[in-house]
Amino acid sequence: MDQLVEGKRHARKRILWGLVLVALGVLFLLEQFDTLDLTMSWRFWPLVLLVSGLVDVLAATRWKHIAEGLNQIVIGSWLFACIVHLWGFTFTNSWPLLLIGFGITVVLGGLPDCVQKKN
Repeated sequence: MDQLVEGKRHARKRILWGLVLVALGVLFLLEQFDTLDLTMSWRFWPLVLLVSGLVDVLAATRWKHIAEGLNQIVIGSWLFACIVHLWGFTFTNSWPLLLIGFGITVVLGGLPDCVQKKN
């Protein structure tokens, strides 16, 4: 049964990553035709981590996979906010948010074990 669940998760991840690659391909193709200018878009690279985390969360079959995806979302969001100075965040003044985010994902990752042992 475990292999079947993992197989479904793997298939979902492949489909989601395939869609991400198609979207990136379309963006780069539009840039080649001078329809889109991506030169300033490199500052958005942390969104790759965010998308990776979303893929993990959407394809999750276990709570552990959701926690791993949330970690990637936290890191990607924090990096993005610092690079574009969203809400005035910089690497210097916002590192406690990263600590809080990691703490929350660690707690969420441990909850299923705690609840399961009580039953």
